[in-house]
Amino acid sequence: MPAKKQWLLARDIWGLDGMESLSTYDMGAAGLQGSVTAKGWFELGNPGSMNLCLKQFSPHNIGTSSGYTRRFSLAEGEAANNVGDDLKEISDMDSFDFAMRAMCHAARMAMPWNYSFLALDGFLRNSKYGKVELAGCANKVTELVNFVNHVLGLNAQNWIAKEPFLSAQDLKGELDMWAQSRPSIPFRVNDGLSAGPSGSGYNKAWQKNTGNKPNPPHGQPSNWSNRGGYKSGYQRNTALQNSGASGSGAGNPNTGKVICRDYNQGHCNKHFSSCTIQPSGQKAWHICSALKSNGFICGSYHPAIHHK
Repeated sequence: MPAKKQWLLARDIWGLDGMESLSTYDMGAAGLQGSVTAKGWFELGNPGSMNLCLKQFSPHNIGTSSGYTRRFSLAEGEAANNVGDDLKEISDMDSFDFAMRAMCHAARMAMPWNYSFLALDGFLRNSKYGKVELAGCANKVTELVNFVNHVLGLNAQNWIAKEPFLSAQDLKGELDMWAQSRPSIPFRVNDGLSAGPSGSGYNKAWQKNTGNKPNPPHGQPSNWSNRGGYKSGYQRNTALQNSGASGSGAGNPNTGKVICRDYNQGHCNKHFSSCTIQPSGQKAWHICSALKSNGFICGSYHPAIHHK
């Protein structure tokens, strides 16, 4: 049976709250003993839980003080509420990879029909942990953890709504949209195009986007946008191709993306997640194409007509 159908069938059988949580599975057989907190096992039993997170599967969090920092109550006993947790954050790739393996293995032991965790792990490995989408990110591990928790939340919502989990194919588009909304993630860097209309990178982009031969005239040729990019000669909503030098500290981080000109002029009627160039289908980004004083594309989440 297809994995998504197994998920939906399990939803019909187990209901909204999932199954009774257990913590007696043999994690040691896979070399993962002592890696799942009690909170992790508890939340794992309910695929609709919005409280499941990756750090619950880190061995650094085994033996913490009940996982909570403060307790208050209006009445004693079971009515007391716990606020906050003292679980340590995952801060390096080795810990991230171990926590992902522990979470996936625990899920397979508890719910052999639930392939949502393996789909997430498979996507991350195939994408080389967001090598393209998270390029230039100062704290990649933190953003990977945030993305994993984001996907866990989306799958929980899908369980509640009786919708399939996000497959590895679904997650490619999800990471693109998620990265676009994160101010801490720089824009994707291109493959070495030089900045400005006179560089060799300009000639490459000019030829690629228009089909014309390189060597455009000096100044601002007919196919060079005064917003700092290359206009594609064939696409419907006339995107701007960002180009610029890249490097540590000195380069423009807002490079390598096609920017929607209609959005920057205030009249694109498409949602940012579905705005594409036709007929190629390449994504057109809803980010500001105005040039800043340093000559770099602004790249913020507002149209150029609102740039200040």
